[in-house]
Order: sequence, then structure tokens, then C-alpha cells
Amino acid sequence: MKNWFGAAGRFCADFLLVLILVVAIATLGASPAGTDAGGLLAAAIAAALRLFPIAAIAAIFLGYHAFERRTGRRFLSLLSVLVLGFGVLVGFTELRRLDLAPGLRYGKPLPPYGMVVENGTSSLLVGHYEGSSAVLALGYEADAQEAPRLFYSPRAEYSPETGTVRIGSHAFKSLEAAEPAWRFLPSIPGLEGRRLDERLAGLDGLQLPLALIVAGGMAFLAAGLAGFASLPRWPLVGFFFGLAGVVILVLLDAALMSPPALLLAGKLAAKLGLAKVAGPLVVACLEAFLGLVFTVLALVAGRREAE
Repeated sequence: MKNWFGAAGRFCADFLLVLILVVAIATLGASPAGTDAGGLLAAAIAAALRLFPIAAIAAIFLGYHAFERRTGRRFLSLLSVLVLGFGVLVGFTELRRLDLAPGLRYGKPLPPYGMVVENGTSSLLVGHYEGSSAVLALGYEADAQEAPRLFYSPRAEYSPETGTVRIGSHAFKSLEAAEPAWRFLPSIPGLEGRRLDERLAGLDGLQLPLALIVAGGMAFLAAGLAGFASLPRWPLVGFFFGLAGVVILVLLDAALMSPPALLLAGKLAAKLGLAKVAGPLVVACLEAFLGLVFTVLALVAGRREAE
């Protein structure tokens, strides 16, 4: 039991270390120059609530090795990282619903304020945002065919879903233009900021029991891949197997959550008499099934090695 708690502590430490690392990179890379400490703290909280799946996946892969080394039991290791990974995903999913960071709305970061944001021929300056309002909003449209070209409102309407600020009858884009050109891990599909935002926004839109199923499917797939990736006994080969497992996981998740795959999942559910089942739930069940397959393969391979 002592060894198990030691491995569990290692899992939590790995999760926190990876989360702090990715949050620091994302916050410092995306925050405009001159941002004060309060702004950096709000950006860090928002980044943590956006990037926690990366840290959870990394902790599952790293934690499996810790459990196997300390307990010597492959099944216990798989079960442990599955439960802990699921707990982390569920916990942060619930934290997102509490809306602790005002800079996070509908899975998307709040646009920067106090600076001019350019989008093509239009420019927008907002003093600050309060929920669905843009306070002290000033917009300029260079290509306006007739006057006025300058628009001002002490409290304009802000739409978090579309990222637009409406000043009078004119709408200015803020979210897309404000999104920094720099991306977090842009070379790995599924880990870029927009992709994670869309994935988590879909999770936020589900009722909590359904969101737990989706998180469970991802945790199951990650645990299964972690066990399968640990089969090589050479540390360097196992490291590359682990990296490959992470890439495979995010690619599978991105492919399964793509619009064509969701449409196919909906048709499949309809043929099985489950027309009312949402596409993300069908995908979550498929991810859990794939995770179970990888888990069985890892357990069978480990048993053969023991013999």
C-alpha cells in the first residue's frame, strides 16, 4: 500500500509539473507586453483550464511506469492510472463549469483588452470585458463607404460564442483577430489551442453525467495506450513508444471527433436504435473500447513475458 501511495503521489506530481510547464509556456507566449501580475494570473488560470488534458495524458503515460516499477503488477498499474487520470479529467471539467476564470468563456480565451486589435481593415479597442459586455469599446472601419467610420459605445454588446463586439449597428471581430499567431505545439494535430478549445467547448455543452462518460472514454484510451507503450524493456525504446502513444491518442481523438466521424457515429447509433444518443457519447464508447483492446494486449503480452 505504501508503494501504491508513493506512485500515486508521483502521478500527481507529474501532472502538476507538466501543467505548470505548459501553462507557463502558453501564458508567456500569448500575453501581450506590459501585462500586469493580475492579468498574468488570470491568463494562467484560463490556460490551466484549457490545457489540462495535455497534462493529464502525460501523467497517465508517466504514471504507469511509476506504478509498474513500485508495485510490479501490470493490471494494478493500468487500473491505477485509469482511475487517477479519470479523476483529474473530471475534476478540471467541473472546475471549468464553475467559471473560476472570467477570461474563459465557452471554451475560448477572452480577447486582450486595453490594446488595439486589428482585423483586416477594421480596428477595435476595448477598455475591459464584463461577461457579455465590452466596456469603453471604440471601433474604426477604414473601408466604410459612408460616415461614420469611427464607432464608440461606453458598454457595447459582446458575444463570447462568435467573438464579436457590436457597437451600434456595426460588428467588430475580436476573438479571431486577438488570437496570437504563436501556437502551443502546432506540429501535433489535436494539441493546438483552437482544437483543444473546440473539444472542451463540446464537453462543456454536455450535462455533467454525459461529460463524465466522455472523460472516461479518453482516460480509458490513454491508459490502454500507456500500458501498450510500456512493453519495450529498453528505456529509450519505451520512451519513444510513449511519445508515439501520445501522438496516436490525440490523432485518434481528433479523427473521431471530426464532423465526418461524428456524422457517421450518429448514423451508426440510429441503425442500432440509439438515435437519441449524442455523437460525442458514441465516440467516447468507441475510445473506451479501443482502450480496452490495448489494455488486453498489454496484459497478454506481459503475461507471456512472465512465462
